[in-house]
Amino acid sequence: MSALRRRHGIVCIQPYGVRFPMRAGTSVNITCVQTLAGFQKILGRRNFTQHELQDIFRESRDDLEALASFLYDADEGQPITITVTPVSRVRGQG
Repeated sequence: MSALRRRHGIVCIQPYGVRFPMRAGTSVNITCVQTLAGFQKILGRRNFTQHELQDIFRESRDDLEALASFLYDADEGQPITITVTPVSRVRGQG
């Protein structure tokens, strides 16, 4: 069972990233943020428009929510190693 699950609410696309609502348990509302720096690292490029961030978030929402849930559930002070392969490399473009 994941620590967080999707909550109804507004996804905010902002110049610094995307804010999206999640829920822990039955009544704890959490606002998660996928930063622009995170998008740049994951996708291996810069200079996203807000419209591009919206499209990318929509296409990758399940994965970004799973990552948020994983990080929320991680023990405090425990080191976490996550290897990120930019999408351009996965698709053979890099």
